[in-house]
Amino acid sequence: MNCYYCGVDIGDEQQCPYCGADQRIYWKILHASAQAYNEGLQRAQVRDLSGAAVSLHRSLRMNKYNTQARNLLGLVYFEMGQTTLALREWVVSKNFQPDDNPVDRYLTSVQKPGILNRLDSIAQKYNQALAYCRQDSRDLARIQLKRIIGSHPKLVEAYQLLALLLIQDGKYEEARRALVSAAKIDSKNPITMAYMEEVRASYTAKKKSRRRRRARKDEPEMAVGAEAVVAPQPGILEVLDGSGSGIVNILLGAGLGILVAMFLIVPTMRQNENNDAQNALVSANKEAATSANNIASLEKQVEALNKELDKYTGQGDLKTSYEKLLEAQKAMDEGDSEKAVAAIGTVNETLLSANGKAVYESINGTIQEEAAKDTYAEGSSAFRSRKYEEAIPLLLQVVEFDPEYSDGYALYYLAQSYENTEDTKSAAKYYAQFAELFPNTSRGRVAKSKAESMGESDPGDEETVEAVENEQMAD
Repeated sequence: MNCYYCGVDIGDEQQCPYCGADQRIYWKILHASAQAYNEGLQRAQVRDLSGAAVSLHRSLRMNKYNTQARNLLGLVYFEMGQTTLALREWVVSKNFQPDDNPVDRYLTSVQKPGILNRLDSIAQKYNQALAYCRQDSRDLARIQLKRIIGSHPKLVEAYQLLALLLIQDGKYEEARRALVSAAKIDSKNPITMAYMEEVRASYTAKKKSRRRRRARKDEPEMAVGAEAVVAPQPGILEVLDGSGSGIVNILLGAGLGILVAMFLIVPTMRQNENNDAQNALVSANKEAATSANNIASLEKQVEALNKELDKYTGQGDLKTSYEKLLEAQKAMDEGDSEKAVAAIGTVNETLLSANGKAVYESINGTIQEEAAKDTYAEGSSAFRSRKYEEAIPLLLQVVEFDPEYSDGYALYYLAQSYENTEDTKSAAKYYAQFAELFPNTSRGRVAKSKAESMGESDPGDEETVEAVENEQMAD
């Protein structure tokens, strides 16, 4: 062990024989740092990544040269999807211990071609999702977060932000599923646990509300007061005057009413009915005459409406477009890409609002990315099998979607396919495009040479081409 003051190797001495510095407190600090590291290691083994990060930070505060703690902290960050923080810890560890440091293996694996670019793209997408949240564009934020989780399923912060949006929208079941996925990565993350408690509270409140409603339905109607007295209903004789003469008066009155109705009211009603029938017949004749005059104008209106309707032939109306857009979004969430393609194909984009168009473009972009992935796999397989005629149309679709797809391999394979089919004009075109996009790579230099003179490269160029092709096969 080296003295903390003068740096001389003093072994197990409690006091430095050269400068006289007392080493006991320094030993205690190093022991506490190692104990905190062991605690962080135990927590990491049970996937308590947040707790492990706290313990490892405490270890590094006591001994910043503890490279074991720093390397483990980088691994914890990397497992949580925070690649930038992981790289920072690993680079510092490499500076403190240049030799015999296992961090070399971690840095080499992260710095493979394409990985850093993909991680940077994920960080940009996450920042865009945060911007959507600040703009109150919840739908776009949810779509962006689901795309991030699909391409980088270990980013705990993406699950947490998605769950927060779902909780605010009252979609507690979907929020619970997102939080369960986050807990599988980091089992005791305090933010995840707080959101999960919010979801449980909503379930408890719903259950209590249902119990109260059920109890109110099951309650019998109670009488008001301690003693409810039901008043007896009086009979018809009591309503009258309590004597039998009231019945006679009622019968006489009823007979007189019947006679009045027969001789006075009924004839008047019949006369009124006859008058109404005559008036209705006159009105019907007038309407018939009027309708005959209006037939021509109605036919012109129908013809004009048909012409107006022809302008929208083959286009869905506004309601149908939004229904299909929601159907496509639901299909994408369920992973049914074929159903999503069928639904998005019937949406009339010109009828959508600005937010609707943004959702449409996001879903359509995701579908195109999935299609490009499958098409590239099929086209590259045909290229490697030397089926260049089959590879050209497939790779051409991918290049039209994104010329830089798969670090430019789609574009480079397309140029080589044209060259192998002796279509030098097309080959030169795509070689030139590749050289413009990737000028500082070995493939870019070969592409530039081939674009300038097809088939006239010197032996040194052929060796470079062979090296690039070996690199392609290795990838």
